[in-house]
Amino acid sequence: MPTGQPSVSIFLDQNESTIKAGDTITGTLQMKYNSDEMEITDIQVSVYGEAKASWVSKISDKIFDSSQTLIDQCEENTKCPHNTEEYQNSFQFHIPVDMPASVESKYGYIRYEINVSGTVRIKHVDGCFTGAVAVGPMRMKFAEKKITILGRVNKSNLCTLPPLFSEIEDVFEELVCCFGQSSVKMLLQIPTWIMTAGDEVPVHVRLANSSNRQLKWFSLLLIQELHFNAQSRYEAVADRRQTSCSVCTVNIPDVAPHELFDENIILNIPENILPTTFHPCVVMVKYKLFLRIRGSVFHEICLPIYLASKI
Repeated sequence: MPTGQPSVSIFLDQNESTIKAGDTITGTLQMKYNSDEMEITDIQVSVYGEAKASWVSKISDKIFDSSQTLIDQCEENTKCPHNTEEYQNSFQFHIPVDMPASVESKYGYIRYEINVSGTVRIKHVDGCFTGAVAVGPMRMKFAEKKITILGRVNKSNLCTLPPLFSEIEDVFEELVCCFGQSSVKMLLQIPTWIMTAGDEVPVHVRLANSSNRQLKWFSLLLIQELHFNAQSRYEAVADRRQTSCSVCTVNIPDVAPHELFDENIILNIPENILPTTFHPCVVMVKYKLFLRIRGSVFHEICLPIYLASKI
C-alpha cells in the first residue's frame, strides 16, 4: 500500500500578513509523489472561508454550534500529465471586498484557507496478481494553507447603518464617609460616530466633581467587542457570547474635590485593528468608547461607534 500522500507545497506571491478583502491572491503549488504507488489524474485548488460560533453552556449543558460559509471558490480541475512525479502550477483567486476580517476567539472564529485536492488512483500489489492493480479513482485532500484576511470597510458602507448618538451625559451619586452624599457629572462627546483606523480623533470630555473625594483612574477607552451568535445543535434555542478588550486607552489626570475637568482628549486609533462588521454574520465586531473613573465605585458612560478600515 502507499506510504503516504503526495508532498504538496503552497506558495503565495503576496506578503501573507497584508492580504485584504478585495485583493487578488496569486501563487504556485508544487507537488511530488511516487508514481509506483499512485496515479494522480487531476488537481483542484480552492479558497474557502468560514465563520463559526461554538461552545457548551455551563448552565444547561446545551451544545451551541453555528457556522456560515463566507467564500467557496474553486479553479477548474487541472489535468495532471501521466507518469509525472513532480508537478507545478499557478493559481489565482479574487477575494470579494465584502469578506469580513479573520478572527480568532475561544467562542469562535472567521478563518480562510487555500485547499489542494485531486483525483487519485492508488496502486498496490494484489496477492493473486503479479502486477500492480489500481484502486479508485477517489477524491483526496492533499494540503491546506491558512491565510489571514484583513477586512475592508469604508465610511460610505457604514453611513448606511443606523445612526448612533454622538453625546452622552450622566450623573452619579458619590457617597463619601462623614461628608454625606454628593454627585459626579460626566459628559462624553464625539465629532462623529463613524471613525477610521489610524485617525486622531478629538473627544470632548467633561467631569464635574462636586464630592469631597479625589477621583482617580480617569481614562478614555476604545473597547473592541466580539459578538458570537449560535443555535443549539439539537433544539430551537439560540445563545450569545461576547468578549471585549481595550484597543486604545488614554489616561487622564485625577480630578480633585470640587474641581471641573473640561478638555478635548486626542484618541489615537491603531491602524491595524479590525473594522466594524458590515454584513450580518455569526461573528460580529463592534466598538464602544468608554469614559471611566474611580470614586467610591467605578463610574462610566459609553457611546457605540462604527470603525472603518484604513483603505
